[in-house]
Amino acid sequence: MKLVEELKFGDSFSLGESNFFLLTHDFRIRNKLKEYQAVDLRSGFYKWFPADAIVKKIGLYTTDETNTIVAIQEYKDDYQISNQN
Repeated sequence: MKLVEELKFGDSFSLGESNFFLLTHDFRIRNKLKEYQAVDLRSGFYKWFPADAIVKKIGLYTTDETNTIVAIQEYKDDYQISNQN
């Protein structure tokens, strides 16, 4: 789990089981709090997230012409890697 402000633009993350977002480079200050913009990967609409929102960083995958899964943006959780040993 990470804070939205710890992510880089272009990173993908989930909020719950079925809400997937892609972080854009846009941000704004609203009521003295920083908010970051992300695009919903299902609907295409954008949403503003407070900097301290806790999200789960995820990887993005697609398939090529032979239906092989190819990573667009792969993410391996450090916690999961350290517990495999």
